[in-house]
Amino acid sequence: MRQAPIEFEISTPRADDFEREVAPLLGAHRLQLRGHATRASFHMRHKPLHRMSLSTVRYGREVGVEVLAARDHWSVSKVSSGSVAVGAGASAQRHHQGTWTVYAHDCADALDFDARGAVQTLALPLQSLDAALNALLGHPAPRPLRLRHGPVDTPRQRQRLDAIAARLWSLDDALDDTPGRVLHLHEELALYEMLLVLPHDQSAALRQRPRPQGALPVRRARDFLHAHVQAGGHGDLTLSDVARHAGLGVRALGEAFRRELGVSPMRYLRQLRLDQARLDLLGGRCSVTEAATRWGFWNLGDFARHYRQRHGELPRAAMDTERSADRRAFPTKPPP
Repeated sequence: MRQAPIEFEISTPRADDFEREVAPLLGAHRLQLRGHATRASFHMRHKPLHRMSLSTVRYGREVGVEVLAARDHWSVSKVSSGSVAVGAGASAQRHHQGTWTVYAHDCADALDFDARGAVQTLALPLQSLDAALNALLGHPAPRPLRLRHGPVDTPRQRQRLDAIAARLWSLDDALDDTPGRVLHLHEELALYEMLLVLPHDQSAALRQRPRPQGALPVRRARDFLHAHVQAGGHGDLTLSDVARHAGLGVRALGEAFRRELGVSPMRYLRQLRLDQARLDLLGGRCSVTEAATRWGFWNLGDFARHYRQRHGELPRAAMDTERSADRRAFPTKPPP
């Protein structure tokens, strides 16, 4: 079954066609055409993920865009080329290349693109953000999340958003054989990071240091991870799954894990999988490629690097060790 996100493009010279095609993806909006049109001037690249979506939009001409309210997602958008004026009349602010802006799901926005203007957008569904917030807090939030509407302030925040978007765009069609748990984990981490980067009405609650936790939640989480691996490591497993089993929020569990064991929960899981891969290789039960893919490592270069960090040698060495042991147990020449 195809697990990777399916990326597609929309390109058309007709404004009404573009409005109709884009509305289900980014919300209803109306275009006001200005300037000279080029052939196939309206263009969108879209990547639907499980918990969010990414897109880039360019119009190829000067155009006004009225984004209507009552969307089911927050939009976090970057001007990727040219400039975009946000707002109407004297209050309009021109955003230049590299500027990130948060657009509320329940606010109408007026945008004015120049001929080179293009934006990339992370569309974050309300349900996905609220679920991520609950997981970070470790309990249901007292009210629905509300991000701060407007430009993202600091260079550090913009750099973090650049890195998040780049990682998500890299989940391309080359990942056709990647299991759902890996894609879900990438998205889950991206949502957590954005909630820690972007200002919102519950930022203060996330900044509060969690109360010190004893070893019991960590032991519950460890037992859960060991059971998952012993069962073959199949099926989706996310940070929130582990935290829920341990009875903590994901942030509190991460701090407790690092305090007790010196690693994060997901790095601990990776170590367990690397140990199982080593047992398979030492037992001669499979090839390096088979061991890697069986235990969730879909890039052989990454598998070799992590394996060497964990075991002090490359995976091939374990197979050589196993073959050497066979030769000692069953020599090809009789002893003198």
